Amino acid sequence: MQVGAPHWRRILGREVSMASVAVRRGIRVFASYGLATLATYVLAAVAATQWMLASLTEGSGGAAAPSALLATLQDLWGLLPSFGPIVALAMGIGLLVASGLTWFAPALRGVGLVAAGTVAMIGVQVALHQLPGFIPGARAGGAGATLAQGIAGGVGGYIYYLLRRT
Repeated sequence: MQVGAPHWRRILGREVSMASVAVRRGIRVFASYGLATLATYVLAAVAATQWMLASLTEGSGGAAAPSALLATLQDLWGLLPSFGPIVALAMGIGLLVASGLTWFAPALRGVGLVAAGTVAMIGVQVALHQLPGFIPGARAGGAGATLAQGIAGGVGGYIYYLLRRT
């Protein structure tokens, strides 16, 4: 390794430019965000479907397991074009703000990212309740459904934290 060359760094016995390190870091950030958002979407869509099924079958003993599974799988695919981008935008804003705020307090990064995911998804749920006729499956339920959406966001924030810290 050359002495006095700040743009080179030794990684795993090889000299690597700082630009290459920055590209790898960027790919890692976006991959972490993508996996966290995907997990959040899946959990949120499943929660919305289950709340909708529970409200539709209230008093009748519930939906049969095969039909509940089929409805869940259909909703995972069916909500993707409308609910997926909303989740991606909310999680992107929430995780970006939390990452920026916790830059100054790294010890609080995990708590901050979990809280950001939770607040982002609760915000989505509250906003969707204000829009009449928009994504009925994603607006299902009351306080319990909102809490379930928040938990889905919190899990997504935690996944992002785990993937970014390693």
